[in-house]
Amino acid sequence: MPKYRNISGGELDISIPGVEQNTVAAGEVIEIPEFQPDGESRIDVPLNRWEPVADPVVEPEKPKRASKAAV
Repeated sequence: MPKYRNISGGELDISIPGVEQNTVAAGEVIEIPEFQPDGESRIDVPLNRWEPVADPVVEPEKPKRASKAAV
């Protein structure tokens, strides 16, 4: 599910199917489904109040080089 941050500058009252919260604080990030429960109707998120938030990119750790032991 896409994540969005409240950028409205204040608390928002929301009524979105699939989202249990009724209010979202300024700066808070929530997941908003792309579609209504019918699976066909899209949920339009007004971008003047919400900012899409990308999932953090986690890069896999590089294997550590084996150190050469002094002989």
